[in-house]
Amino acid sequence: MADIVNAVSDKISLFKLPGSKTCTPLDRVLDLATISNRHCLLFNENKDGDSVAVLEDLSSNGTFINEAIVGRNKRRELEEADEITILDEARFIFRYPKNRDSNAFRQQYRILQPLGKGHFATVYLCVEKATGHRYAVKRFEKRPGENETSKTDGLQQEIAVLMGVSHPKVLCLKDTFDEEDGVYLVLELAAEGELFNWIVMKHKLTEDETRKVFIQLFQGIKYLVMHSRACFHTSC
Repeated sequence: MADIVNAVSDKISLFKLPGSKTCTPLDRVLDLATISNRHCLLFNENKDGDSVAVLEDLSSNGTFINEAIVGRNKRRELEEADEITILDEARFIFRYPKNRDSNAFRQQYRILQPLGKGHFATVYLCVEKATGHRYAVKRFEKRPGENETSKTDGLQQEIAVLMGVSHPKVLCLKDTFDEEDGVYLVLELAAEGELFNWIVMKHKLTEDETRKVFIQLFQGIKYLVMHSRACFHTSC
């Protein structure tokens, strides 16, 4: 059974072997011969005006978050209910304070890794905490400026159209979140990656493969064209 590790404001928590002269009341001391003297650090860091918890791995034999190794001298931002594992001998569940203001997106989803970045947005792989299902989330960062309001209005109009899209050949919008640090669009995940990369990997497609690709493309485009006409008609 995993213990609970709570975030501590502006302070550092360490995992160490017993007997260290630098241990403090904040330290979690583990009497295990297999862990490093200073195994990992937990500390707060300011990110976009919000205080987030960060774990830094100092060990030689590994600190894991949700079964993924962090890596020596590398850092990983912690999410609510992340599982921290030290080898197979110690497990901890990370918790933020109950009074911490957390945005609605992070309450429902956990960001895993970046998938790509454009001029206005960054796409991440995320997982829905309640179901474990994976999605792609596109995060549009909010930047202060005169044009920010018009960009946000345009984005909201685009979201309204995407919310009405539902077709098996089109990646559909699952959810949206308008948070202080940005607008999040949760989309269906294209687990096989981009079509272009698939074609490059194959070098060339057979006639049958090409036919299947174009049938799917035409089906999706036809739906989007008909859908856009319907949206234009109802908005007149």
